Amino acid sequence: MIQKMKLTLLASMILLNACVAPEHTVPHTSSQSTTNHRESYTATVIKIADGDTITVQDNHGVTHKIRLAYIDAPETKQNYGSDSKDGLTKLISGKPVRVNVRDIDRYQREVALIEADGRDVNYRQVELGNAWHYTQYAKNQLAEDYQRYQAAMAKAKEKKLGLWSFARPQAPWDYRKQQRSKKTTSTEE
Repeated sequence: MIQKMKLTLLASMILLNACVAPEHTVPHTSSQSTTNHRESYTATVIKIADGDTITVQDNHGVTHKIRLAYIDAPETKQNYGSDSKDGLTKLISGKPVRVNVRDIDRYQREVALIEADGRDVNYRQVELGNAWHYTQYAKNQLAEDYQRYQAAMAKAKEKKLGLWSFARPQAPWDYRKQQRSKKTTSTEE
């Protein structure tokens, strides 16, 4: 009787263990639909590349390159680019964060909302004038968050915070287009 109970208990534990999904990340491929990208995990920020790109290490030791969703920060060689990076560094460098994946971009980076100390880091970058709200890629953003990000950007502009302290700040997407155009022109010569 006791032997039968032990076997039943062991079988139950094995079954229960199989039903509980561990918190880990699964490699993504670009062919996956965005509905498969609604994963979340905790990680530690190990590198800040610029004002909207970071590298994290999850609890399993796996590193992930992350593009902050719904924002676009100045490129590092652009006016305010290094300041934007410094702003993000102050917010999250070395800290534990919650990564809420929204998509995978063409460079195979996870596009994600980042939370640190219970705050939306992506939003904070916009609020501090360290990034634009990237409306071109905010189509899947919740309506209330879209409005909140837009309001934060308008307020940062009004207060001339960060990149808005420049008379005519150049949007990163325009800067990248200009750089591509220069490369095309120089290869044609």
